[in-house]
Parts: sequence; C-alpha cells; structure tokens
Amino acid sequence: MKLRHFLIAGWRAALGARTLSLIALLGLVVGLTAAILMLIVVRGALQQNGFVPERGRTYLATSTFLMPGGAPDTRDLSSGLVAPLVAGRLASIEAWARLAEADVAIRRGAVERKEMIYWADPAIAEVMPRPVLRGNLAATLARPDGVALTAAAARRWFGREDVLGAPLTIAGRAMTVGAIVADLPPGATDWTHDILASSRSAASILHGLARPADGGFRIESRTYFRLRPGTSAAEAARQMRPLVATLMPPEIQAMYRMGLVRIDRLALDADLHPGARDRLITGSLIAALVLFVAVANTVNLALAGAGRRREIGVRKAAGAGRWDIALQFLGEAVAATLVAALLAMVASEWLLPPLNAFLDTNATIDYAQTPLLTLGIIAGAVVIGLLAGVYPALVVSRLSPATILRPDGRTGDGGTRVRAVLVTLQFAVLIGLLIATGIVYQQRRFAMAQATGADVAQMLTVDAECPAGFVAEVARLPGVKGVACHGSEFVTGEGGSFIELRGRPVQILVAAALPATYALYGVPPIAGSLAGLPPQGEPDIHRIVLNAAAVKALELGSPREAVGKRVPVTNFSPVTSTSPYTEGEILGVVAAVVPNFQFTSAELAAKPTVYIDAPRRVGPDAGMVSIRLSGRQVPETLAAIDRVWRETGGEGPIRRRFLSDRMEELYRDLERGMQLFAIFAALAVLLAAAGMVGIAIATTDRRTKEIGIRKAMGASTGQVLWLLLRQLTRPALLASFIAWPVTWWAMQRWLNGYAYRIDMPLWLYPAAGGAAFVIAVASIGVLAGAAARRAPIVALRYE
Repeated sequence: MKLRHFLIAGWRAALGARTLSLIALLGLVVGLTAAILMLIVVRGALQQNGFVPERGRTYLATSTFLMPGGAPDTRDLSSGLVAPLVAGRLASIEAWARLAEADVAIRRGAVERKEMIYWADPAIAEVMPRPVLRGNLAATLARPDGVALTAAAARRWFGREDVLGAPLTIAGRAMTVGAIVADLPPGATDWTHDILASSRSAASILHGLARPADGGFRIESRTYFRLRPGTSAAEAARQMRPLVATLMPPEIQAMYRMGLVRIDRLALDADLHPGARDRLITGSLIAALVLFVAVANTVNLALAGAGRRREIGVRKAAGAGRWDIALQFLGEAVAATLVAALLAMVASEWLLPPLNAFLDTNATIDYAQTPLLTLGIIAGAVVIGLLAGVYPALVVSRLSPATILRPDGRTGDGGTRVRAVLVTLQFAVLIGLLIATGIVYQQRRFAMAQATGADVAQMLTVDAECPAGFVAEVARLPGVKGVACHGSEFVTGEGGSFIELRGRPVQILVAAALPATYALYGVPPIAGSLAGLPPQGEPDIHRIVLNAAAVKALELGSPREAVGKRVPVTNFSPVTSTSPYTEGEILGVVAAVVPNFQFTSAELAAKPTVYIDAPRRVGPDAGMVSIRLSGRQVPETLAAIDRVWRETGGEGPIRRRFLSDRMEELYRDLERGMQLFAIFAALAVLLAAAGMVGIAIATTDRRTKEIGIRKAMGASTGQVLWLLLRQLTRPALLASFIAWPVTWWAMQRWLNGYAYRIDMPLWLYPAAGGAAFVIAVASIGVLAGAAARRAPIVALRYE
C-alpha cells in the first residue's frame, strides 16, 4: 500500500512540475546514453579474442625496431622462423601457431579474383580455436591441399555454407574446402581475413621457410604462443631473445626487440595502436563529465522545487515521518533514473554504428545476449538514482513543517549553497570542454597547413616510375601548374640508412628527388644552390641535398658550413639510363641544404634526410610523380590526367590521390578528438542551459512574492532583473577560475606530445568563460525578464 502511495505521489508531482521533470529526465537520458555508449565501446575493446579459452596465457609476438634517433616502430608480425626455433628449446612454450598474410588469386570455375588470405599452421585450431560449423579445422590444415572458410567466405564464393569437399584454386594450387568456421562479430578477433589455407601447401610462404639467402631478416607471420601456466610473458620474451638474435645479422640485433602481447589486450596495446587507449580514456572521461552534469541538474532541480516543498510540509504536518519523506524522494529519483536508463539503452543501439565509425571500433551490443551487461546498466542506474536523490531527500526530510511552509520560501538549509556549487562545477566542465575543443581545432589546422613545412595545396601524387611521356604530356595540360618526379619515400618518410659518426650509427632517411621537386613544393634552399644539379638526375650520385635535421644530426655545423662537405651515403643511382638501380656506398658532396619538411604526423620531428638527385630509389613501386593543379576545373583536369595515363601506356588503372587526403588520414585521430570534444561540449552546453532554465523557473516561482513586494516598494524592472541575473550567473563566472588552471595543465600536456605544435592560445580561456556567461544569461534571461515585468498586484496574489 505504501509503495502504491509513493508511486501515485511521485506521478502527481511529476505532472505538477512537467517542465522541471522533463528537463531532469532528458538530461539523465543524454548523460546515461553517453555513459552506456562508452561502456559498450570499452567493453568491446577489452573483449577482443574473448572466444579463446586460454586467452590469459596466449600471446602474439610483435616486432619493434629501435632506430637510433627515431621513434620505435612496432608491428604485429614476427619472423616465421622464430616459433619452430624456440619451441623446441624452451619448456615455457606449450603450443604455437602461425598465420602468414598473402594477396593471392582465387579461382572457382570461370570466376577469378585476388583476395587476402592467411596461410595457417594446423596448430592454429588449438592455439586460437574458433567455433567450427562443419568439418575439422586441424585436419583440414594438416593437408597441403586443405582450405577452411568462414561462413561469410563460403557464401561469398559459393552462395551457401554447406560446401565441404568443394574445390578452389588458390595461388595456382588446387585445394579442397575441409572446414567451415563460424563468423565472429566485428572486432571480436584480431584476424582480418576469412580464408585459411594450409601452410603446408607448396604455394605458402611458410612452406620450407628458411633464412634469406642475403643474410637479412624478414618478418612475415602472425605468431601465437601459448605459455605454460605460471610463465610470465616478460620471462618468456627474455628467454627467446638470444635465440631470436641468431636469426639476424649483428647490425640488426641491437635495433630489434621481439615482444609478447596478450591476445585479449591487442586492441589497446600502446605500441601497436598508438592513441587507441587514450581515445577510449578521453571519451570515457568526457562521458563521465556529461553524466555528472546531468546528475547535477537532477539534484539542483530537486532542491529548487518549491512546489514539492509545500507538499512535503503538508505531509509532515499531517504526521509523515522523516524517513517516509526521504524514501519518497529516493524512490522517485531511482524510478526516474530507471526510465532514463531504458530510453538511453534504446538510444545507444541507434547511435552505436556512427560511434563505431567515428572511433574506428567494432563494438556490438545485444542486450538479450548479454544479460550481465544489461543488469550492470540497470544496477548502475539504481546507484545513480540513489546518488542523485540522497542529498535532496535528506535536506527536505529534516526540515520542520513550519520552516517549509513559510510564505517567503526561505528554508535556511544548505540546499542553496550546494545548488550553487553544483552549477559552478557544471559550468567548469562546460568551459573546460569549450577550451579543449578550440585548442584541438587550432592544432589540427596548424598540423594540416604549417607543420609539414611544405605547400600541399592542390598537390596530386601518382604512383609511377617517372614515365617520361606521361610527365611531359601532363605538364602541358592547362589545369596543371607543375610536375616533378621523386621517390615514394619523399612523401611517406619510410625506409632509412645509417651513417657511422664517431663510432655510433646515425639514422638517415635517403630520399630520391629531382631538383624541380623542391620548387614544386615551395621548399627553397636555405644554403647552397640547386642550380648545378642535372634536371633529370645524375647517372651516378655525386651531389646531395640535406635537410636542416641532417646537418644537425651529422654535426656539420651551420647549413652554410655544411655546403661542400662530403657525407657517406647509400647510393641508389642507375648504372646506365636503362638499367635497374643498384646500391653502393659513396661520398656525396653537399650541394644545398633545405629546411625541414615532412608529410608525416606533427607528433614526430622531421627525420634527418639526405636527398639524392634521382627520380626514384631501388625497389618495386618506389617512384612517384607529384602534380600541382591550378585549382580551376579540377574534375576536368583529373579526367585529362587519367586519359594521358592510358594514352601513354600506363600499366593498369592509374593510382592517384591528393596529398591533402593523405594528410587527412594522418590526422584522423586528431580530427576525431576535435569532434569528440565538440560533440560533448555541445551536450554540456545543452545540459547546462537546460539546468539553468529549470533553476530559473524554480527560483522565480519561489521568489514571486518577494519580487512583487520589491516592485510595490518602487524597484524598477531593471533592478529586479539584475537581482535575479546576479544570483543565477555568478556560478558561471566562478567556474572560470576552476576550469582555467585544470584545462591549461591538461592541454599543455597534450600539446607536448607534438613535435610541431601551436603556442597555447591564452585568449581562448576568457573567451570560453565569456561564452559560458552568455549561455547562462541567455538561458535564464527570458524567464527572469518575464518575472521582473510582472505587475506587483499579480505577484502579490501568487500566494
């Protein structure tokens, strides 16, 4: 009976203050939706490879190259020779298996196309067991002609799943489907391909794998180790280290480190996925702040509800006890939060796909299939409801009926003070998010426009080995301002060499570029001259160009002093005009020094670089053509470039892209960060404004009689308006002094992660504080103005 009475009273109270109740409910829905979405995304990242029973002691071997003077380069591959070498010698290894990625031709009947597959060891069925729908995975991979498909791959190739025994030709070898494995939800595994072919096939790169004839070191496999119980990954890696060293030449040993990453922690590994953990932590923190703003709104509106206080006073005068009142408030808060949680769960399912695309995650949710998650959300909603309701319940329930029913509504309790603190903290969150959004936006603009040190506007790159006919014809097109040839490493910054300097190796990037490249990119020399370099490249490299970072790294003095000095570099020049490029050590004479420029992330400093006068370096796909467009009639110019490619005998379809698109990809994380801050800042604005409107409604309602008396005593509308605005906007101003130092500390640390960064824009801090003040005034101004203009007789009749 008491529960029914509580429910009826709560429903009537909600209907009696519809606006305040709706504001509080919508705020909770927004805050809980943000929290649930981030919970689902974090849960998905933490549950990768959760289908593996022994995931707690199963590890993926990773390779880290420690380049002197450069950032560590970590990859999820290792040498396929490592596992068979160490497994037979170390008792700590219980089992191992390898996957080797390959781009192969697959044919079924008349249909043939290239796809990415894995060559897989039979033991993969034991080390990384996936649910098998049909057949036997281990037995299939033990046969040289065996191939396993996921259900999706079977439908793609055959239109159905029951295809055991069906033939496929893979990499020129006849193979037979022997197993169908279950599809997994996106992000549930670190595997990216859905066809497993036997590593024992003669076409497999793992078949008969041996050390390269040139004595080099290759990494080509995803190698999984399952350690024996009680063995730590650090100890196993330490035991493997001397054995792995025997597979590589001495000069590589000091620069290589093989690590072990637990398979259920791959998605958030800081070396394999830089920034992934930070993105999730940042998103979770901001979601928590938005939820705090929503809960603070609920508490504020509960404390400000004068109508409820009169109801409580009447009930206490009629004999209701303190705990009856407290339980009533707590029950209403929990009920409202549970309703908001149900609405938030529905909204989360709708918003999860765009959030996955935004954060580059693959989280999924099915509340029916994950009862623990559903129960956890409901339990969390109950806790939040209790936290939101406990203070208002205690404040109101301890007041005497005479205090509550005073005509002026002044209770003498601490509710007003607490309400002011909560509003101040709400606006501190808002100001911090506004400042962070502005700083991230400015750093992105700087990184895209200035951190490169070169002009990338309207720059188109074509993967090509500098074909003379194509270059000449493209240069004549009316929409083209210039053309130049260079190596792909000129743009990608990949690859490197070493120069001995007083007994220590100095990492140097060797990049090929014809002299016209520097002018095309707007990079004039700061010392020396490019005039003496042959426009089409030197047949044998004698003269080189350094960037400022190379001058410093090689201790050549100033750029002017470096000109004319000789530097030992790897020679990638052609022996004749028609022969392939060969390598060899030369002493190059420094002809010029150019400023630092790069097309990689602003987080990294420019690499010390030696530029040789050649159109490309040795190796496949090593060349690139840069084309500066005029910016007029771009679609027509692109179509003309494609036509010239075909007419001049270009092999296959043209591979072209704007350099700005590459830069956009490099700064995708920065773009996501900016958008994340902007979205949550907008939510904080919405919630803060809604909270201020609710408080303004409650305050003007509670002080209506006071306003009438003041106006009857001669107060002007402006004076009454200032009285209300002064009280309600003070928290927005005080919030600045909380938000400014905290945000400055956090964003300064964030900016320090970039080698090229903006100076801290101090003007953003007062601007954000001013914006918060404007939001506060705009939120309450209309209501305060209406209350201030009300005629005294109307106000005095209010009670």
